[in-house]
Amino acid sequence: MTALFFLGQPLPAHAASPSLERVNLVINGKSVISDPPPLIVKDRVLVPLRVVSEQMGLKVAWNSQKYEATLVGEGLTILLRPGQREANVNGKAVSLDAPAQLRKDRLFVPFRFVGASMGGKIDWDSASRTAYVTTASKTSSPSSPADPVGQAPGMPATPDPSNLLTPPSPLGTTTPSGAAKPSETVGSSGTVPSLSGQLTDIDWQIENNRDVIILAKTDRTQFQLSVLGEPDRLVVDLPGAKLAEGLPKNRVINLGPVKQVRLGQFREDTARVVIDLNGPAKPQIQSEPGGLRIRIPGTTVLRRTGIPLILLDPGHGGSDPGALGPTGKQEKDFTLPMALKVRDLLVKEGVDVLLTRSVDMDVSLADRGTINNRIRPDLFFSIHANAAARSEAGGTETWICAENGRSLAEAIQRKVQPATGREDRGVKQANFYVLRTSEVPAALLETAFISNAEEEKLLFSADFQDRVARAVVAALMEYLKKPMRS
Repeated sequence: MTALFFLGQPLPAHAASPSLERVNLVINGKSVISDPPPLIVKDRVLVPLRVVSEQMGLKVAWNSQKYEATLVGEGLTILLRPGQREANVNGKAVSLDAPAQLRKDRLFVPFRFVGASMGGKIDWDSASRTAYVTTASKTSSPSSPADPVGQAPGMPATPDPSNLLTPPSPLGTTTPSGAAKPSETVGSSGTVPSLSGQLTDIDWQIENNRDVIILAKTDRTQFQLSVLGEPDRLVVDLPGAKLAEGLPKNRVINLGPVKQVRLGQFREDTARVVIDLNGPAKPQIQSEPGGLRIRIPGTTVLRRTGIPLILLDPGHGGSDPGALGPTGKQEKDFTLPMALKVRDLLVKEGVDVLLTRSVDMDVSLADRGTINNRIRPDLFFSIHANAAARSEAGGTETWICAENGRSLAEAIQRKVQPATGREDRGVKQANFYVLRTSEVPAALLETAFISNAEEEKLLFSADFQDRVARAVVAALMEYLKKPMRS
């Protein structure tokens, strides 16, 4: 896991006690969930290193010999040491009014300092206890290069309304049979209104155990719908609407017919919703009080009666590499192959399996939690690799939050630790977001330490992964009280 530095040593005696009051973060207009939450130390906000890597677009690394964190961005290199009131920015010493701190074995860095070093604008709202930063070079949500959700370069400030329906795909795109041509409008409602509305939220739900319903909350229910192919997606334009400030630019679903929903301000007077699909679809869209209801029919049921369903969660992904090993290997490149091996073995055992991600993509903590609670599997299992400041730290451990996950975690630890052959670090309890928000039994496996050179090598060994995958499946089947077929 990113920036989970298990040091096994006391904090410096001079470190100030952090405030336990809640602090909200807004980065580049996006409300950010920080897990663990930010700290306030001597009136300064400190955030976990994960926030810096995942939300502010900086690459991070830890040097256990120098006891030093490195943050790297475009034209920017920051060196920080816990407890030190001086940092190094592009080779120059800079004084800190709030040094980096270690709290409960995690490294927290000064939010204002990092944002300012990136050339960003920083603000604090004491009433809502919210820290804001807008970086000079904003990070953006993933989007298909062929399907921009923002305004195209050179687009006039006041576009011809007739062009509002033209999808952004390149000319010559072939659309699968039964779908609309790339430039064909397949649905619209009303005339183009004046700009006064907002798109305030995107939510989703499952109906009939197969269909995904996208709920666009807006006071502008006039729309234009286009169905596009290669890749399959729907484009819903909302003339007269703007995106609400702080609205996340994408929501990952990864269930049934839908991959994710992306949002953008296509033109000054048109908000755009892009729904990335897993195949061709015939959507049904209707206006209702409070917004639009978009139904994307599924072709298969998501839960089969009488068949156990497991949700696997490969940690990190996309722009979030997770923890880094001594040779530069990334945690995300272990967790996904591991999850796919576990999935394949579970399917052979007659268990249904879903994943929060099956490719290298960004999936926020909030989206992982939502997927879990909307599908309500029999259990939720998250796969990670550990990291520590001390390179000699190693071993296997399993985490829970709620007690209803304890028997699951104990089965995992009991089966997996002998398979890894590493130190048995036991079952532990923490307030990790994906665990504390789960409405079903949930556990998180820290397979081994990627920061340990020997264990990094093991984590990326096919034999090791196969051995651990078999042990995980044995544990999950034991928990489900299902006999193994193989």
